[in-house]
Amino acid sequence: MLYKLSCKGALWLLFWLLASPLANAAPAPSMTPAMHVVFFNPQSSDDTFWSEVIRFARAAAEDLNIRLDVFSANHDRLLMRQQIKHILASDPPDFIMYKNFKGNAPELLALAEEAKVRSFIFNSGLNVEQERRYGHPRERFKQWVGQMLPNDENAGYALANMLFTSAASRELLRGGQVLPILAIGGTPTDNAAIEREMGLHRSLSERPEVELQQLVSARWDEELAYKQAVGLLKRYPRTRVIWAANDSIAVGSLRGAQSLGYKPGENLLIAGIDWSPSALEYIREGKLTGSFGGHFMQGAWSLVLMYDYHHGQDFADDVGVSIHSNMGLLTPENVDRYLKFIVGVNWSEIDFTRFSKTLNPQLKQYDFSLERLLQQQ
Repeated sequence: MLYKLSCKGALWLLFWLLASPLANAAPAPSMTPAMHVVFFNPQSSDDTFWSEVIRFARAAAEDLNIRLDVFSANHDRLLMRQQIKHILASDPPDFIMYKNFKGNAPELLALAEEAKVRSFIFNSGLNVEQERRYGHPRERFKQWVGQMLPNDENAGYALANMLFTSAASRELLRGGQVLPILAIGGTPTDNAAIEREMGLHRSLSERPEVELQQLVSARWDEELAYKQAVGLLKRYPRTRVIWAANDSIAVGSLRGAQSLGYKPGENLLIAGIDWSPSALEYIREGKLTGSFGGHFMQGAWSLVLMYDYHHGQDFADDVGVSIHSNMGLLTPENVDRYLKFIVGVNWSEIDFTRFSKTLNPQLKQYDFSLERLLQQQ
């Protein structure tokens, strides 16, 4: 069923669409772009995690001579759909890339299929039910050429294990006692939130000595997490661990705990996922226990794969059509080594052409690791 806009809504949307590409498009290259990619950002352009995704992807696009346009949907699923419909009808690119935002991927895949524009999904893929119905890239949707996804279930599991092990080593969990914890998740309909919580529950099933007092949603938002943490810690003052589904939630929880007199890093352990700059500073100070991340780089790596595919080098021959990657852990012990790269480095200094098989025929396999990037520093 088509979504109908009021006249006022249509005028607003037209104005937004006309303004947005100019505000978000990458600077025009000095030569004709090799290809055109449009990235549909589900959040706002100033979101901590997605701003890093975009910044890293722009650096890769510049090196690969890709025209990269970015549209931000500001948490609005319907707006994201209208943006994609507008682009497919007015200026069809070589590729569109996006995540499965609030379960919208099948509809977007169908739109791109009809327009004969290639799709690449990254960051969050189809959920179990959708995958059962629609399959994998290049099956039902032929224009869906690939996807690159973080292993969110494993990240949630590893995050929980790290927190529980740290609590035991700091004697917050003594023999014969139960470790009381809280968990604050992301948006309940987001596949990343669902899978990370699955990992948490898998860890809990292996650790009878850990008691989950309550799991709530903060919808990835720092301020909501702050309020949730304050309310929950007042209700459960014995809490010794907060499992946070992302770094914004972790930072909000830390602030909430501090407002109540807790000492994060000492009598309360908190950790999240994303490697956000603010969280890494708290890790360096010892107030956050750690962060899993590195998946912000997947936008750039997806561009490399699309570039090669566009030039006749099919990445499926090397890594398959569905690429899953594990996240790395940063703690107070190793964060200094990576902090400068993540926060302070000018990513335009990285030569992203080195990661393309089209431009480097001698490459035997793709290497999108952080260690490979650090070799260029």
